Amino acid sequence: NSYTTVEEDPDKYIKLKAFDEGAKPSKIAGFNFVTDTVQTELATVATVDAQYNAQLLLGAIDPDTIIDDYKVSLESAGLDKIQAELQRQIDEYLASK
Repeated sequence: NSYTTVEEDPDKYIKLKAFDEGAKPSKIAGFNFVTDTVQTELATVATVDAQYNAQLLLGAIDPDTIIDDYKVSLESAGLDKIQAELQRQIDEYLASK
């Protein structure tokens, strides 16, 4: 039970409840990524992310000048290997259901 402001739809919470009840669970609900085989890559990607991400999010640097370098650095750090392992595990998880 909540109150609505004058500007809000008085049926807001009824509509939200109906929306929630119509939601379908994710097909990968319950999936857990086992990162044992990509620990080194995860650490390296985190280091690269720390180097670039804050500057980009804070607007301290022009994205056009750094995005390509950021992408190359992430790829060199092993992002593709992490993504491939994640996809392999998701495919395996879905096949087992």
